[in-house]
Amino acid sequence: MTDLSVQERAVGAVVGSLVADAAGQPLHWIYDVKRLDQILKGREGTPEFVDPGQGPFYRQPTGAQSGYGDQTLALLKALVAGKGFDVQLYRQELYKTFGPNSEYDLKGKLKGQDQVQTGGYRHASIKAFLTAYEARKEKTGSSTDPQMDGVAKVAPIVALYAGDPKLPQYVEEVVRVTQDDNLAVQCSIAAAAILEEFILHPPREGFLDRMKNRLELSVIADRLPKILQQHTTAHREVVQQIGSSCALPGNLLNSLHCLLVSPNLSDYSNTMRQTMTAGGCNCSRLSFVGACIGAAVGSRGIPDDWIKKTRHGDLIEKLSQDLVALRVSG
Repeated sequence: MTDLSVQERAVGAVVGSLVADAAGQPLHWIYDVKRLDQILKGREGTPEFVDPGQGPFYRQPTGAQSGYGDQTLALLKALVAGKGFDVQLYRQELYKTFGPNSEYDLKGKLKGQDQVQTGGYRHASIKAFLTAYEARKEKTGSSTDPQMDGVAKVAPIVALYAGDPKLPQYVEEVVRVTQDDNLAVQCSIAAAAILEEFILHPPREGFLDRMKNRLELSVIADRLPKILQQHTTAHREVVQQIGSSCALPGNLLNSLHCLLVSPNLSDYSNTMRQTMTAGGCNCSRLSFVGACIGAAVGSRGIPDDWIKKTRHGDLIEKLSQDLVALRVSG
């Protein structure tokens, strides 16, 4: 793990984020943990890539991304195409991913026998973005959306700009495209600072305690002491205490707790399984936690069968390598 280059950790962050999201997508937004346990009966140790999906709000094929992962993938594609961040390219890619005739366009799509909608689920901020984009508004982000979307999709922008003093500015520009919300921006900048640490330096236990006074983490500073004290508490228990929804700053704190209890920050599979089975909005947590542990272990530390089960696994690996090749230094 300590022998990895910055480039290898950056690639691992992007691949790790998207693969984790796909692995947990079939269990997305299951808030009833008793039902979750029933679904996983007999496969408690391997909750990834459940087939068919069991989510109560939408059904995508197993291996597909959630609405969080598809935002990340859209950003990754836009960064590679533009050889850096171009807000117009990013908006175009988002519209292509979530707009008319996409998997997220539910016109004419039927519900399954259990009355769960087939197709992707458009988050509130994505709906607001589509409306504003079609109206050609200058600002396309939802003015009130303190949710995890921005945190979940930081991996590509951090992989490209880690070490650049302008990273917080780039993160803010990315987030405000869909979430013109200060809390969402502040939490995303905090998440980016943490992931940047994982990419630039070999990760070490105690990383959060050392980073707790960083300016970028000020938005969650008053909540960090309790999270640090709970390093021996079961992850699911902490998630249920804080709340397992997509809301900020709670689900970012849940993600940080998962990193705290990760064995040596080096076990990708088991770390993902912990937050995958904690209930609620697992995919937003998986996207960020997967990026951090992916950076810690590099793409070779991510199970090959997980990558193969991810629908766009080959494309994700190639785009991640193309992205990191754009880094100016390091």
